[in-house]
Amino acid sequence: MKISNGFWFWLALLAALFAGLLLATRGEGAEPTYDYRVCWVPPTQKTDGTALTDLAGYRIFWGATPTVQTTTRDVMNPGATCVTITLPRRTWYWHVVALNTTGASSAPSNVPVLFLPGDTDGDAIEDFLDNCTLVKNASQVDSDADAYGNACDGDLNGDRFTNAADTVLFRAQLGMPSPAPVYNPADFNANGFVNAQDHVLLRQLLGKPPGPSGWH
Repeated sequence: MKISNGFWFWLALLAALFAGLLLATRGEGAEPTYDYRVCWVPPTQKTDGTALTDLAGYRIFWGATPTVQTTTRDVMNPGATCVTITLPRRTWYWHVVALNTTGASSAPSNVPVLFLPGDTDGDAIEDFLDNCTLVKNASQVDSDADAYGNACDGDLNGDRFTNAADTVLFRAQLGMPSPAPVYNPADFNANGFVNAQDHVLLRQLLGKPPGPSGWH
């Protein structure tokens, strides 16, 4: 009995997913982190509006919402205007206050600035979190869990390049359904089917490595 290419494709995919699950259950998949560069305009007044003298350093606050920033780091260098903080990859909100030698605090800086790569493709996913930084993919579908979204990943055989071998694998999946939430890796636009639209997208990906992705 002849076994189709599609059978081997799905068998390999299931093996990869099982391996990923095994690593996760062993605790080997630490949450990725990112170096956030936080800069500020030095505050000059205390909270009561009087001048802040004898500057000693700064206190950086951050949190997961615009109104609550409770985690802190002190930077006891009066000449500092930036600091790098390594945190899990997500959107954080920040503010900065100055401290003097007696521990008095300023009002929050009126111009706290967090330098991030931005959102190059305009899909409302910041680049450092986006698994396709140059192709709009707000859904972030990543069927083979390689941190490259389907929208920019034509590498169906995992050799880090999109070429004729991937075209052969794609043809074996053409016309197949692509059920959510995992989707078929050959469903590049994640619309629930592997069809002619995906063939057009594959042609655009030919000759390219997966990505780029903010996770690599």
